[in-house]
Amino acid sequence: MKPLISIIIPCFNTAEYLPQCMASLEKQTIGFEKLQFIFVDDASTDEGKTWRCICEFEQRHPKEVVAIQLEKNMSQGGAKNVGISYAEAAYIGFVDSDDWIEPEMYEKLYACARDYQCDAVDCGRMLNYPDGREVIYQKKENCFDQFENSIVEGGDHWIRDFTHPGYGGGLVTCIFRKQLIIENEIKFPEHLKYEDNYWSAVIRLYIRSFYHIADNCYHYRQREDSTVYKKI
Repeated sequence: MKPLISIIIPCFNTAEYLPQCMASLEKQTIGFEKLQFIFVDDASTDEGKTWRCICEFEQRHPKEVVAIQLEKNMSQGGAKNVGISYAEAAYIGFVDSDDWIEPEMYEKLYACARDYQCDAVDCGRMLNYPDGREVIYQKKENCFDQFENSIVEGGDHWIRDFTHPGYGGGLVTCIFRKQLIIENEIKFPEHLKYEDNYWSAVIRLYIRSFYHIADNCYHYRQREDSTVYKKI
């Protein structure tokens, strides 16, 4: 039986955080066996710690986990492109290896994708700081958008509603229809930072149906040494 969602987890020197991330994946109420987890070690430089952590997880769950080790660092965009090439499910999601998710996240996302036949579904997120603070991104209500045409087909909904309150939770809070990605050859830029911004903008051109869940299900760890806090 094919998995319902393929989840891609790019990893680079995150052995310290992976156990918490993996534990949250194991607790998914949709059923661990209904998911495919693709871990891509992006040529980590921590003496094999990250890779060993991934391999141990694969050994515990050989049917659900795919472990990939890149010989050269491709940055997160390249790692995600590799992960997509291994995806077997009809929907694709992404999790950062230093973050963690609520147990019901993928059950809720998939239920909306199934019931509303959505191209994409997302939820809210929480920012988690080293001092224990948790800042919640509040969303007022669930919302469903469906359009006859995508932007590439002549529609203008994402241009007109670019600041829609139901979108913008981040790539990691979403699942996307894989067919949309593959048929339109939507790829992440490689060897570049902030690849999510580019990819998210491109895939919006093809989306015709979108559901936002108001629940906050994703924990976004705030780290001083992470990409978003480094000066470029």
